[in-house]
Amino acid sequence: MRVGLVGHDVAPTQAFRRIQEALVSRDNDVVSFVADGKPFANSKEEIISSAKQADVILLGMSSSADLAKEEVAVAEMAAEIGIPFGFYADTYKCHRRPWFGHLREKANAVFVINENEAISARELFPNAKVVVSGNPEWEDFFSPKFSREEIRAKLEVADDQRMILCPGGKNLAVNMLHWGSVIEALAMAPVNEIWKVFLSVHPGDTNGADAYKDLVKWSKRVLVRVVTKDYLSASDMLPAADFVIESASTIAIEAACQRKPVISYFSEIALGRLEDGSGSRNYELCELGVTYQVNGSPEKLLSTIRDILLYGSGLAMERRQEQVYSKPPEKGAAVKMMIETLTELAHK
Repeated sequence: MRVGLVGHDVAPTQAFRRIQEALVSRDNDVVSFVADGKPFANSKEEIISSAKQADVILLGMSSSADLAKEEVAVAEMAAEIGIPFGFYADTYKCHRRPWFGHLREKANAVFVINENEAISARELFPNAKVVVSGNPEWEDFFSPKFSREEIRAKLEVADDQRMILCPGGKNLAVNMLHWGSVIEALAMAPVNEIWKVFLSVHPGDTNGADAYKDLVKWSKRVLVRVVTKDYLSASDMLPAADFVIESASTIAIEAACQRKPVISYFSEIALGRLEDGSGSRNYELCELGVTYQVNGSPEKLLSTIRDILLYGSGLAMERRQEQVYSKPPEKGAAVKMMIETLTELAHK
């Protein structure tokens, strides 16, 4: 069996590498094009030409129409010449992304993260087999690579300092409003409260770390540091954090798996982007109760931080995190399920 894998964003890239490794270990051929959130090394035409040789194709569902153009083009080719293909929806509401809308009736399979997502996917993809595979990467979220002590030592964070991790996305405007609001909120706190804020640059952020240097330069009341994955990734830093302030980042799910307090901060621009991507301004993680949502108010953000740190409001969140993200009984279950479905499609 020859399997084609095409994914632009970081999440499908990571999952597809696991799938490729498992497929090759079972003596299958793999044609793989993944980009880690960066531009593809191959042209769209080269990707399509190679994917035509596959018996079955699995595609990511990347986070904007521009980033997904190779995935869409390969799906269109597969539908036209009759190669069975499926989509991998790596997170909440991913399967709703409108730039894949014209392919919904043509897809043969959709892989989703849980049964609630499957209910919606079955309505939108009437001819596809909808598989609740889960996300292969999430299986690792319960077992961090580093300890709190190791990371705090590397980042020079003292025991009496409160470390806040702020994972970024790929959009400059969303990041600036998110991170600027965190700094504004903490600047309103009493000067004797010791904060250390780490702005983690998304690996797919093409703006680079220098785009955010003024946030560090002019933050006079709050200690701020910009960190890229070349030094430590957001996942690496997570065990050391007292809590996370994010804006629709997968790190929120990883934090929930490690029972960390999470605040989801949305500027008006971030809410607009969320709406474009999922068709709704409602953030799934907040609806599940595994994060607290704050919209566009540094003052409200500070009061929510205080509620978590001083008044124990994070305990209810932790209980919901335990209910929603229970530790899986075994690793590799998601990849196994996805390969079984791809094999079934290839041999129909």
